[in-house]
Amino acid sequence: RVVMVYTRGRGNTAGDAFAYVPDAGVLLTGDLLTFPCPFPSTAYFNDWVPLLEHLKSFGARAIVPGHGEVQHDYTFLEQTRTLLQYTRDQAAAAVKRGRTLEQFTEEMSFARFLLSFAGGDVVRTDAFNNFYISAAVPRAFLEASLALKGQFPPPYPSP
Repeated sequence: RVVMVYTRGRGNTAGDAFAYVPDAGVLLTGDLLTFPCPFPSTAYFNDWVPLLEHLKSFGARAIVPGHGEVQHDYTFLEQTRTLLQYTRDQAAAAVKRGRTLEQFTEEMSFARFLLSFAGGDVVRTDAFNNFYISAAVPRAFLEASLALKGQFPPPYPSP
C-alpha cells in the first residue's frame, strides 16, 4: 500500500504533515483539521488557510482529523477554513486601522461561527471559546502585526 506523506510548511504549527492513502481515498490531516474546533495557539493563519484549500484537491472519501470523528466530505474542513480566514482577515484589518490587541479582542465577534461549531452544546461551546477564541485572537493579531512590518511570527506566542 502506498502512503504519501506531505509537508507543505506552516499551518497549525511551524511543521505540519499530512498523509494520503490513494487506493483507499483516505486523507490524514494531523492537527491541520481538528474536531470540534481548531487549536490555533501556534498557528500561521496566512499559510493555514490555503493549505486547507489544498487538502480539498485530494478528493478523499474519508478525512481523518488530528482529533475527532472521521469526516466523509469536506464540509467541516471548509467550515474550518472559513473560520480561519475570517479570523486572519479581521486581525489584519484591525492592525491596519491601528487597533490594539485589547481593542481587537473586545470588537471581535465569532457569533456567526459559534452555532456551526458548537451546535448549542455546552461542552463544544466551552471548547470553542477556550481552545479557539482565546488562542486565535492574540495569535492572529500577532501574525498580522508582524506581517505589516514584513516579519514572520515566531513558532509560539510571545509571553
